[in-house]
Amino acid sequence: MILVMAMTALLCACGGSDPGTVEIRGESFTLTISADDATRARGLGGVASIPDHGGMIFAFKAPAHQGFWMRDCITDMDILYVDPQGFVVSAYTMVAEMPRGNGESEQAYFDRLRRYPSGRPAQFVIELKAGTIKRLKIEPGTKVTLDAKALKELAK
Repeated sequence: MILVMAMTALLCACGGSDPGTVEIRGESFTLTISADDATRARGLGGVASIPDHGGMIFAFKAPAHQGFWMRDCITDMDILYVDPQGFVVSAYTMVAEMPRGNGESEQAYFDRLRRYPSGRPAQFVIELKAGTIKRLKIEPGTKVTLDAKALKELAK
């Protein structure tokens, strides 16, 4: 109980926001933060399902053209590329790929994976349950409320 109170006080002292919580079109999502190369490489690979209001947010030090693919991903998911101000620059539904085949080299597997490019510089990338884009009518220009400052500080 003391730990919970201390954490609550710390959050309040820091502005009260959780960098893993974002809001899109009035709905709140609690996302796992990926802010370093190791967690970015793993992403949601191997995850069998994504909760309705869950997923992952990837934070980068600076905006850049991003490109993601479905390496070792076994469920479809939606991806949002978000600029430093919190606006969606592009969005896709990514489809799970066939797993790496017996005898298929790592390079051959990687080469055959479809790429999903941001098209414009993005500093944050959000992966959500497939169907969220359609359900919330997310498109380029949609505002995502997030703690950009805290996420940038976490990025390595």
